[in-house]
Amino acid sequence: MQSANIILSFTIILQATLFSKFLFQIIRQKSVSNILICLISIVLLLHLVDIYVNRFSDFKISLHVSPIAIASYGPLAYCYILALSARRTVSQWTLFISFLPLLLIIAIHIVGSYNYSSWLHTLFHIVIYIYSLAFLFLSLSVAYRNLIHGKHEWSWTYHFLILLTCLILLIALDYIRFITSWGSLQIFTINGVIWIGFIIGVGLFLQNQLYPSIFIKTNCLNSKARRSKQKLYSASKELQMAQELRAYMLEFRPHLRHDLTINKLSEQVNIPVYVLSNLINTHFKKSFLQFINSYRIERAKQLLNHSNLKVLAVALESGFSNKTTFNRAFKKFTGMAPSKFRNKRL
Repeated sequence: MQSANIILSFTIILQATLFSKFLFQIIRQKSVSNILICLISIVLLLHLVDIYVNRFSDFKISLHVSPIAIASYGPLAYCYILALSARRTVSQWTLFISFLPLLLIIAIHIVGSYNYSSWLHTLFHIVIYIYSLAFLFLSLSVAYRNLIHGKHEWSWTYHFLILLTCLILLIALDYIRFITSWGSLQIFTINGVIWIGFIIGVGLFLQNQLYPSIFIKTNCLNSKARRSKQKLYSASKELQMAQELRAYMLEFRPHLRHDLTINKLSEQVNIPVYVLSNLINTHFKKSFLQFINSYRIERAKQLLNHSNLKVLAVALESGFSNKTTFNRAFKKFTGMAPSKFRNKRL
């Protein structure tokens, strides 16, 4: 167990260093994904410290953060993956639904006075494991869908989720050992948890793509000053990115949200803002607003041709915030007002 003690101590130091790095990144670039990954980092750090205090130190003070940490991994990872995913953004309602059970678990853990050998204690831990694993499996499915669609930057994120899932399963196995007094599992489960924590820390340190949202923004800032002096991507890579952007627009239709900005689209497609802007200007020969409005106008034309919606409803359904902006954009793209376009069809 001496080697496990050394590895765990090193992992705690490494994780504390990485948490400081994430915290500094949040100060520079505030976003939902950055904040969530920073929270995952601090939860993992506290969890490792709790294991060290309980298993290897002579301190009589027990932190008892393991149940809260276990319950936190799932919803934090799920919301983080949604923030990275091109399929959707994280709404306040999603955050509320995801973390409400966690708040209840924290409250029960703090105020509860149940006996460790009682069935209530066992039921409480079963609920925690199921709750966290359910979110982790959902996160894995989202990451896997992105991976099979050719987004290879999701590879490390997918493996990170697998490691987190294995971490929860090993802790669950250790709890089974605890309530059944199956002592032969102790060395296996403790060493497994420590090594997974170590692998996550080292992988995070060596592989920037494990947490793409943080490092994409960092690289964007570091390269912004010299972007006019050198070409960041080859012509074939830019063409591929343009094709993926077009496919994303057609499949997920982000232009239907009237509050879409280039920063939001940049986060959804995992392309730095200035690269995305240059891509739209170069390959589509449009500004960002013209690019987005072209998709909105095509949607509006479909609605005008195949529905009886009023012009205002068509405008809102197409992603415009008001009728005036819609009329102006529609006339610019088609040369006629929406009502005249509909009458011409009739």
